[in-house]
Amino acid sequence: MKTSYGFEFNTVTEIDPECRDYDKAVAECHLANAGMVIVDAEYGQPLDNKDDTVVCNKCGSSDIQTQAWVDPNTKTFIGATGIDRGDNWCNQCADNQLFTTLKKFKEYMQEWWEKLEPSEMERITGLRQDRYPSDNHSQEFVDACTKWWNEKNYDEKRMILKKHNNDE
Repeated sequence: MKTSYGFEFNTVTEIDPECRDYDKAVAECHLANAGMVIVDAEYGQPLDNKDDTVVCNKCGSSDIQTQAWVDPNTKTFIGATGIDRGDNWCNQCADNQLFTTLKKFKEYMQEWWEKLEPSEMERITGLRQDRYPSDNHSQEFVDACTKWWNEKNYDEKRMILKKHNNDE
């Protein structure tokens, strides 16, 4: 399968007996939590990097679902469809959405932040530009706003983006 941003992965329902102990532990975690093991399409390794976690492309939530093929007689998971937006659901958006990785969504949020005008940063942070009266007050203000942004955790940044993103 391939995500909208080009990341290729497969799903399996059994742990490869040739796996290293660490990969077996990751695979067991996948099975226990998702009923399947998500593996890198190229190497067949279970994905264990938190940044490879799949999230909603619109809001960044991991509270998501994808349609799957299941044998109704054995209740055996066959595979996820997850290719089209209509196959994916975000509980937070309460809508069908494309998915991306946590890493890509974090990059998107950072790029969004860095493209904001100082007036937008002022509105979002509550910091005031006129309180930075030096020769280079604009850069000092932007630096203070960026420090404010960088002190926020992932979920706080998601909520800020959701509230203030005009691209939607």
